Amino acid sequence: MKALVASLVALAVDAPTSDGVAPAHATFDTRLMRGARGEDIHRFERGDALAPGHHALDVVRNGLPVGRRTVRFAAGAAGPPVVPCFDRSLADAIALDIAALSSPQRVALDDPAQCRPLSEFVPAARTAYDAERLALQVSVPQAALLARARDAIDPALREAGVPAFRATYALNATHHDSRHAGNDRSQASARIDLGANVAGWRWRHRSTHGWQSATHRSAARWRSQVVSSVVERDIDAGEAQLTVGDVHTRGVLFDSIGLRGARLESDDRMQPPSLLRYAPVVRGVADTHARAQVRQGHVLLHDATVAPGPFALRDVQPLGFGGALEVRVIETDGRVSTFSVPYAAIPGLLRPGHARFGLAAGRWRDAPSDRHSPRASVATDLVIQGTVQRGVRDRLTVQGGAQLAHGYVHGLMGLAVATPVGAFSLDRAHSRWRRDARTMAGHALRLAYAGRVPGTGTTIDLAAARHGSDGYRVLADTRHAGAFARERLRLDASARQSLGRGGTLTLGWVERVFRDDLQARQRSLRLGWGMSVARHGLLQASLDRARGATPAQWTGTLSVSLPLAAGAGFLHAHARTTEDRATVHASASRAFGRDRRHGWALGATHASGGGAATTATATLSTRGRAGNAAAGLSATRDARHWSATAEGSVLLHPWGVTFGPPLGDTIALVRAPHAGGATLLQHPVVQLDRKGHAVVPHLSPYRRNSVGVSPRGASPDVRFDWTERNVVPRAGAVIDVAVPTCLVAQEPAHARAAGTAIPMPCTE
Repeated sequence: MKALVASLVALAVDAPTSDGVAPAHATFDTRLMRGARGEDIHRFERGDALAPGHHALDVVRNGLPVGRRTVRFAAGAAGPPVVPCFDRSLADAIALDIAALSSPQRVALDDPAQCRPLSEFVPAARTAYDAERLALQVSVPQAALLARARDAIDPALREAGVPAFRATYALNATHHDSRHAGNDRSQASARIDLGANVAGWRWRHRSTHGWQSATHRSAARWRSQVVSSVVERDIDAGEAQLTVGDVHTRGVLFDSIGLRGARLESDDRMQPPSLLRYAPVVRGVADTHARAQVRQGHVLLHDATVAPGPFALRDVQPLGFGGALEVRVIETDGRVSTFSVPYAAIPGLLRPGHARFGLAAGRWRDAPSDRHSPRASVATDLVIQGTVQRGVRDRLTVQGGAQLAHGYVHGLMGLAVATPVGAFSLDRAHSRWRRDARTMAGHALRLAYAGRVPGTGTTIDLAAARHGSDGYRVLADTRHAGAFARERLRLDASARQSLGRGGTLTLGWVERVFRDDLQARQRSLRLGWGMSVARHGLLQASLDRARGATPAQWTGTLSVSLPLAAGAGFLHAHARTTEDRATVHASASRAFGRDRRHGWALGATHASGGGAATTATATLSTRGRAGNAAAGLSATRDARHWSATAEGSVLLHPWGVTFGPPLGDTIALVRAPHAGGATLLQHPVVQLDRKGHAVVPHLSPYRRNSVGVSPRGASPDVRFDWTERNVVPRAGAVIDVAVPTCLVAQEPAHARAAGTAIPMPCTE
């Protein structure tokens, strides 16, 4: 009944005014309210629908949400019946400049026994309770606030989440059945990510596993590789992350290297969003049900089965900010195409007085690039690295670092400067290495650029070149017994050219030239073009040239994708040609079912030259609360090829076990009792299980994320107190989002028959 009366008041009372709820007079005749006898509703006659006490509200400052806080309301001395009490915690949340307050005002903020409205600290400030949105609207003059970036979030709002154990898996299996005896083969791979959160610490373990069946020439093989196993924790004082275990240094100033030890470094994600670096999306085109592998150095980062046509791998997690990503597309018939994706840190500019640092120490963990190359001596195994960048003036940042190992010293100094045409950085490095009574010393110069060329529509995402003298050695060079892989020149470039309505032209170029063998040149060049056609359609063309362990070869690709009616499916066609082979592929795909969570695809591929053949393909896929799965079949006149993939996750938490889709690093657990069958607002294909639990698979750490439930699919007898809230998670956190729900009691039969039914209260 109290809820009913409050609802009537919310409709009858005008909007609230300064520092409280506006007094509006209304008279209620309790004789017209069945069941209201004994209820004290006199305070509602004054418009005071909010009772004194503590209330969980979304605080909105000058139109920007700052998070959900518990606000104390108390009776006002005059004017509004209740006013919000401002203490230091609430003042920090709205970024009030406390240093500008008088000494008595600061004392009042720290006194929990007092209740002072915001207007007593800032006379021009105003507050208003928004009953419809359960929010506290705060208006404060900008001069009374701290000088923060507009997109900055109060660190006090960061949540570490609840203790939990998590596991994410991705499974791939293929079988090739040939009509020729002895050519049948099977293989499978798995990527398993394990993790646990306890008391602010996070454990993460990433591993890959592969199996290949026996053939008439070789026995069955099983390979496993631990990508990394680490323990992490936030260090708020330095806005940094502490990582212990199998770490990789960030390739900002030095090349990224793997260590088994510890790393303490600044975390840019704790800064406003404008300081975040981008993560590359690996794009390519497959002719058949192919395997797409992404490596950085010797480490396999991603191994997945992709359907015929264009693909985009968005969940590749590079080990550092330096080092190109090598992509291999292994087709069903054994053909392999490779290309490189430039990936390195753009020149970093910091504001005056701001700094970024990194410190790492441990044993060298990287394996040699050539498995038959002898290892370096133990002298290079223990490594210490430190880097620092600091903004000294507007548009000028200085940077430096050092790498130390037994018998090896590597130092670097440089600067980054902003100009009207982009950002430049220039570094000069010196190295000194003593080995077998010999001392080798040298220097290297590195120039990097990122920016936009005015008036041309050209954007240089990254262009970095490094040239070293004869005696210069990077740390990786010392891993070899001889000097057979020393770089003389390295170039990484990535650029985009806007053509207006004509689309976008892109260029990617990675090249390495070695000093001791000028013929040992590695090069990957990709020239691409793309434009939108129809509605949500895409026309793409690319030209690739790769040179390395295999002879250089040109590859040209042209593809077009057109949407079907209502955007539920696509028609796709592409043609690929090399110097000795041409391939044409056509396919159709369509999504169906509730929220389009299921899909099918049919296609055909014809190849000419070098063993001409026609391949028919079919794929079925599904996405659901417990993960994703797909199965595919390819058939030619001489062979058949089956493939299957499955990916998902398991989360163990204090309230039980919940299965979900593949998880990102930072997630949320939504708990809404009685609401099984409802869906997540941000992920409609994810439904709450019978316990009312579901996992939100991706959240942005240190950013404001909206998490909620859509009542669609839940029982009509379930009532939600609210369906959405904002959270600010720490990196790797498992945030508990408990949505209050209850079951609405059924109306008595005699009440429905008499036509005098009233809303019934909830029962837990």
